[in-house]
Amino acid sequence: VLMYHSIRNGPESGYSVTPQTLEADFRYLAAHDYHTVSPEDLVCYVEQNVSLPENPVLLTFDDGFYNNLAYALPLLKQYDFRAVVNIVGEFTEELAPADSHVPAYSYLTSEDCREMLESGLVIFGNHTTKLHHRTDRSGCAICKDEEEARYHAIFMEDLLHLQNYLKREISYEPIVFAYPYGFDCVESIPVLKDLGFLVTLTCYEHMNEITQGKPESLYGLGRYNRAGNQSTELFFAK
Repeated sequence: VLMYHSIRNGPESGYSVTPQTLEADFRYLAAHDYHTVSPEDLVCYVEQNVSLPENPVLLTFDDGFYNNLAYALPLLKQYDFRAVVNIVGEFTEELAPADSHVPAYSYLTSEDCREMLESGLVIFGNHTTKLHHRTDRSGCAICKDEEEARYHAIFMEDLLHLQNYLKREISYEPIVFAYPYGFDCVESIPVLKDLGFLVTLTCYEHMNEITQGKPESLYGLGRYNRAGNQSTELFFAK
């Protein structure tokens, strides 16, 4: 599973690459016979024994940047690749309408999300509504000495808000949850299962083994962060 964030022109960073780097990555995947799969493909493999292609790879883009539409979607179309965009509710609901469609920093509006969904190449994951922060709580993880029941109520309310928003605005309800900053905790799992999430994504960098008949193998998938300032060959070497 590969994890991208912002795709923008200008200097690269630990969480942004240029469109040229993204295209080089896609060209590498195509040349080396990798095949992009969707989370639904993984669920069908695990639950219904539907086969996967050789060398399956899941492409993910975190935080819901507008440049995912401006720069990544055309490349997805060019290579016929599929991807998951994990959006943060408050970014899409509040920040995007206030300052939209600037590739350098804007976030996806609900209309942008609908356009990406209608492409047939992109689905969306829940990246929390208002828990994508590092304050007293590490992302959406339980706090020290926090009562589990209280945590469950807070986490449930946050996730439900974004689920309902996307269902209302673009008629889509995510089955994927991405932990902000990768801060996971076992206390989150009952809430995620109750809400029907079938795939969860962390930031631990490792390969994943999923097993037919074991839906729990789709929980806690590791992802390789695609940082900038390194060549495609160097990145994929690891």
